Amino acid sequence: MIVDGHLRQIREIEIAQLNLRYAHTRIERPKESLALAASIERVGQIIPVIITGTFVLLDGYLRVKAMKACGRDAVMAEIWECREEEALVEILARAHGRKWDVIEEAALVRELHDRYHLSRAGSLPWWDAPRAGSPAGWRSIAPSPKTSWSSSERGRSRPGPPPG
Repeated sequence: MIVDGHLRQIREIEIAQLNLRYAHTRIERPKESLALAASIERVGQIIPVIITGTFVLLDGYLRVKAMKACGRDAVMAEIWECREEEALVEILARAHGRKWDVIEEAALVRELHDRYHLSRAGSLPWWDAPRAGSPAGWRSIAPSPKTSWSSSERGRSRPGPPPG
């Protein structure tokens, strides 16, 4: 299928083939992961994960973790044949019905800025916009790739070292 001028297809992909490049931008949610794994055991995977043509996982980290917990070695994936940064911008803009945690959203925005050098004025005009709990804007709370987050840290306005 073609969506927004880009080819998209759905197919089964082995989890081992996925590049989990943005795992550091996601908050660990053990309860949600267990609940999703139980659901997958009952009815299977309903919503495909989203990956690039080079198998970089963009959205669906919780689904992949739940599938692994169920002993599955493959996931259904929607493959987006476009540039990675375009896919990230689209995922953030549309959110696919997903309510983003502000920390995860800020981390992806930081990736777009740091990895792809997208300008705040052009591609990311909302970069410095105030966000819930962060009057300075998203950049002030966006974790670095070395930062790890857990669901208990969601209320923090600044990242600290990973819990030890």
